Amino acid sequence: MAAEPGTPIVERALELAARHPKMAAVHVLDAAMQGHHGQTIDFRRDGTDASCSDWLDPPSAFAELLRRAFGAHLPEVEIDPQSPVWEFAVIGAFAERYDIIPAGIGDAGSATITHDGVAPTVLTPDPIGGSRGGGYSPSSGAAMH
Repeated sequence: MAAEPGTPIVERALELAARHPKMAAVHVLDAAMQGHHGQTIDFRRDGTDASCSDWLDPPSAFAELLRRAFGAHLPEVEIDPQSPVWEFAVIGAFAERYDIIPAGIGDAGSATITHDGVAPTVLTPDPIGGSRGGGYSPSSGAAMH
């Protein structure tokens, strides 16, 4: 199965963030990610700016939204696509919350996170065959309205 393009999700999230500047970043992402849970999503951008070729990598506006949602505790030095802390604390938390795999399919048995900055990481399927996170449920502090 081909990866779903991430740009429409990014555009929706940035539009919501602009229209509702006081809304918590994680709630903006929750709304933008509705209907995309359990998907493989390609967040690479089309464009000529090589310093920001992936929506998940700083300094993109979407990466700033991810930082506010999942990495507000990180020191400034870790807000870097080459930082393993960015990869695991921010991108990992984003992927886990929405049960997604950012990037492209490596082969039938694994998926590869391919966003810029860090060497690809191979994610192997659960030996039992289940989803990494099962069904989506909001964090204990979130309320559904």
